[in-house]
Amino acid sequence: MSRGSMADLITRLRFMIGDPWIAGTPPTSTFTDNQLQDALDHHRTDVIQDRLIGRLTFTTSGAEWLDYQARWGFWEDDVLIADSTWAEVTPDTADLLTGHWTFTASEIPPLFITGKAYDLYGAAVEILEAWQGIVRTAGEIVSFSEDGQSFTRAAKGTGIAALAEEYRRKALPAGPRFEGRQ
Repeated sequence: MSRGSMADLITRLRFMIGDPWIAGTPPTSTFTDNQLQDALDHHRTDVIQDRLIGRLTFTTSGAEWLDYQARWGFWEDDVLIADSTWAEVTPDTADLLTGHWTFTASEIPPLFITGKAYDLYGAAVEILEAWQGIVRTAGEIVSFSEDGQSFTRAAKGTGIAALAEEYRRKALPAGPRFEGRQ
């Protein structure tokens, strides 16, 4: 599995929401890989020829363009990077998690990227909110009053809600899921 494959993104999302796939017969988890992939696809940005941010590197032979960064991370592994003539260029290293590529030979800007980037935090919020619904339906969140006192047993539901709120603050703003050439 290459870093940035859909399977890797699903594994990362599963880890973020605390829903591990435990081997066994049958395997144990709350959500299937297909459900997680659906949430990821719902929070996918299709990027077409978006300009990468180049950083100068100063070497003994002078200034070179060896380091490029996308505006966001969590890329699937089918990205294409092209130069200003639209010829494909192949980086020497790729960190799809952070959206960072390096070259051993200088690549004069601009470079453009085409591919699919994912908002894992937005997908996590969607899954956690679904999980909250499951917990509520299962009756694990219980509130009652007795003798003038109120009681709530909602540790799991409260924890899920708190995690969803934390990820909501980290998620990309809602809007078009397409980025074009700039």
